[in-house]
Amino acid sequence: MNQTVLITGATGAIGSATARVLARQGCHLILLARNQEKLETVKNQIRQESAQAEVKTFVVDFTDLGALKKTALEIQKDLAELHALIHNAAVFKSTRTLTGDGLETMFAVNHLAPFMLTKVLFETLHQTRGSRILTVTAPSTTRIDFQDPMGERRFNALNAFGATKMANLLFAFKLGRAGVTSHALHPGLVRSDLLREASPFIRIMGSLVSGSPEKTAAAFSEIVLEPRYIQSNGQFWHLKKPIQAPAYARDPQNQDALWDLSLKWINTLEVRSR
Repeated sequence: MNQTVLITGATGAIGSATARVLARQGCHLILLARNQEKLETVKNQIRQESAQAEVKTFVVDFTDLGALKKTALEIQKDLAELHALIHNAAVFKSTRTLTGDGLETMFAVNHLAPFMLTKVLFETLHQTRGSRILTVTAPSTTRIDFQDPMGERRFNALNAFGATKMANLLFAFKLGRAGVTSHALHPGLVRSDLLREASPFIRIMGSLVSGSPEKTAAAFSEIVLEPRYIQSNGQFWHLKKPIQAPAYARDPQNQDALWDLSLKWINTLEVRSR
């Protein structure tokens, strides 16, 4: 294949499984995660299964958008082509916490970090034939409070998480209108540690109905590699089945509003860091 694929959240259940499948298909991998030890473990697993695999790893904490930008620029510097960018990293927090930049953690990690990474790598993606951006999300119906997106006045953990998943949908569909192939991917409930801070009830129920990350990885890898998914730009997929996103997510006005607000936040952070 010789395609270059960047995966965030590469040490999680879905990220690591997808990386292993793509390595077996001959893809060159760029893996991002925040834990060096776990990242090395994933890299070693890939090398054991696919000895010829080319794997580059970068340790970066998505709560630090300045560090993420530096990492993205470092990646871009040596990158001739990028065939796929998979936004898989996500976090759930049971209480309202802030990043070092003063941003609500879930919105920063789940939305602004993918936005920043895409912004830096967009031209490389745009110039790579057959490239695509895949954003892992969920069929959220939570609307974004554009007057209080960081939950300063009122915060509910599940609603805040749902808002970030809606942001993922809006972002993915906006990108599909911006000259690149972009898809939103719903993995369903997968055995992972994403909800480790959720209530015991939610964790137990999730464990009872969760599917295997390997099944999800197989579906995601097909969407990464198969040419037919270029023609179906701007779709929402549950594994390999197209599903309907909420009307709110498909509204270009909402997509544009979030895009403009995200640019404002990112630009403000960049000014502060100078």
